[in-house]
Amino acid sequence: MNLRKHAAWMAIVDDRILESLFAEGTCRPNEIRHSLASHGEAMAYSQTYIDDRLDLLVGASLIRQADNGWSFELTPRGRLYLQAAFDAGVLSVGVSTAQSKLVDRIDD
Repeated sequence: MNLRKHAAWMAIVDDRILESLFAEGTCRPNEIRHSLASHGEAMAYSQTYIDDRLDLLVGASLIRQADNGWSFELTPRGRLYLQAAFDAGVLSVGVSTAQSKLVDRIDD
């Protein structure tokens, strides 16, 4: 069994967010929050916290905003991470939008 390789900045909730997006395709932030909360009180995070995590995951190019501008979806890199085929330890947060788009094109 392959284990996912996390970045030092990643939290357990990040994996749950990525798994939700994998299962649902695209989700709005409030849908992600409700999906996590449905798994029990331990996963009942505030919307602000979920929004902050989404921003970090976008910065790392694991997710991106969907075309509708309201939802998020996995990137190819995010899918590879979930399959344990990408080492997120090489990622840093705060990547500029231009750098992020360049990396997405390289990953595709």
